[in-house]
Amino acid sequence: MTTKNKFMPASSTLALLSLFIFTKVAAAVIIGEYSTIPVSMVSGINSGLTADQEGNIWFAVPYGNQIGRITPAGEVTAFTSPPSGYLSGSIVAGPDGNIWYGKEFPGKVGRMSLSGEATEFPVSVDTVGALAAGPDGNVWFGASGGVIGRITPSGGITKFQLSEAPIAITTGPDGNLWFVQVAANKIVRMTTSGGLTEFNVPTANAQPVNIATGPDGNLWFTEINANKIGRISPTGVVSEFSIPSPGCGLYGVIEPVGIFAGPDGNLWFTEQACDKIGRIAPDGTFLPELATPSAVSAPQRITASPDGLIWFTESINKIGVISQANILNYFPLNSGNSWTYEISGAGSITLTVAPGVTNINGIDTKLIQSSDGSGTYYTNDSNGIREHRQYDPSPPPLTITFQPPIKIADTQSMLGVPLTTCGTASGDIDGSSFSLPYCNFSTIQGFEKVTVPGGVFNTIRIRSEISVEGDSFIDTNWVGYRVGVVKEVVDTDTYSMSTTNISRTIPDSFWFRPQVEVAPKTLIASNPIRVSGITAPASISIDGGEYSINLGPYTNAPGTVTNGQAVTVRQTSASTPRTRTQANLTIGGLSVTFDVTTSKSRAISWLPLLLFDD
Repeated sequence: MTTKNKFMPASSTLALLSLFIFTKVAAAVIIGEYSTIPVSMVSGINSGLTADQEGNIWFAVPYGNQIGRITPAGEVTAFTSPPSGYLSGSIVAGPDGNIWYGKEFPGKVGRMSLSGEATEFPVSVDTVGALAAGPDGNVWFGASGGVIGRITPSGGITKFQLSEAPIAITTGPDGNLWFVQVAANKIVRMTTSGGLTEFNVPTANAQPVNIATGPDGNLWFTEINANKIGRISPTGVVSEFSIPSPGCGLYGVIEPVGIFAGPDGNLWFTEQACDKIGRIAPDGTFLPELATPSAVSAPQRITASPDGLIWFTESINKIGVISQANILNYFPLNSGNSWTYEISGAGSITLTVAPGVTNINGIDTKLIQSSDGSGTYYTNDSNGIREHRQYDPSPPPLTITFQPPIKIADTQSMLGVPLTTCGTASGDIDGSSFSLPYCNFSTIQGFEKVTVPGGVFNTIRIRSEISVEGDSFIDTNWVGYRVGVVKEVVDTDTYSMSTTNISRTIPDSFWFRPQVEVAPKTLIASNPIRVSGITAPASISIDGGEYSINLGPYTNAPGTVTNGQAVTVRQTSASTPRTRTQANLTIGGLSVTFDVTTSKSRAISWLPLLLFDD
């Protein structure tokens, strides 16, 4: 991106200017898999996964008795659960910020801190299956023997007897629990005090296997035996939508399994039999499916993380991930754009997009000019991100043109799969012409939050390698949304963006963890979030509460915030029990809600179910 190293093949006086690449991928989505999980298997319909507030994904491995944590960059840490019993595969991030999981033989509910410290609570059943964060500050679970139960953050357990245990549970928009019963073919609504209302799935033997709250205030569920997606309103009105794509395999089935509300306002679901990820809009319109990178992957559970990534489990020892960003937006190529980089231990360098275009082999290109006099010509269009020519005026002066142009990124992208371009590198060095074969390999390696002098940014990490006559050059770039390269590593040198004239005031996604079971009329503070992704001061305002910047005084007056600052929100809880209030924080046009719900009344409620405590 910013260097002036040169290749000198033994058979030629050619010097090849190193690539100063603003690497980016031109695609509506990036889909990929991380296959470095240090456990025996991620398998089975109940192999779950859940996101913590930092954007890490946690998953349970039934046949490894391990809890795994994977970062957006693909770094995996495995924590072994206590030896008694076996992981059932269920897992959820609890309202208390811990990770909760289920075990079997004997049945237990486990609680794990984000640092991996585990405590387990026996339930007196064979298996604890489905788990969900409840609306009451507790974790709810399904268990063998037709049991649904709740466990408090401290481990107090209460069980309710059902005719059939739920295979999946979620908290509905109405503050009730909702779950599916496969054999009974029903969707069930349950109050936290045990009141039940059952709703039949219209299609006989549809076998609902998962359920999630949608962005439209309804509940959505998958029908594995009917190849349908179902929708049910809080009042019980059911609609079904047949997945329009043809079935797969010998029996022509689709087998939708997991479902989750994505950050784009649609419902995302897995197609186990077809090795695809499907999407459906709240109005019932199906969107184009995405094939998983590996064949016979049998995708299972699916979730989203606070940074907007979609994650899913596969039955082939892999975790899948999808970014919805059109990464063309990660490579701004407008005339006048400029970036200054600090070079580790060696000063700084500035890159600027020159005005106008230069036609190279019939294609209009844009020049990125370096303050040291060198430059590279790029295009960023429907053909992807391509590099066409480099020049370096330092002795011996060099001009080199690539035919075909080096394709740094394509319009379709897969994580971990190299994009290969091979052709001829020809030009002039110190008055002598040359023509040599070249190959370039660019690979999206992962998603990563990085800190540079210019701020904190959620980025995509790309590794590029070019080879000319056996000599190779490797660099790694971290690109930020609508910002460009914020960091590059070449050999032992690191280039870190310190300033840019690109003004981005919409931050990267952030999230406030809901607070539940709080005392009435109490001042409740959120978890702090750190502002990232912006390159200029952004406006900040709040409705329904107050905010604090870097532990300063709270205020409800509009203000500004800069990259890297910490923001905390607070609000006063409602005066009545079981009441939700919201504080809506807006930074640079991005609005996020902090939800607070008061605890239930201390009055004793009648329970229509058999209730017993462990």
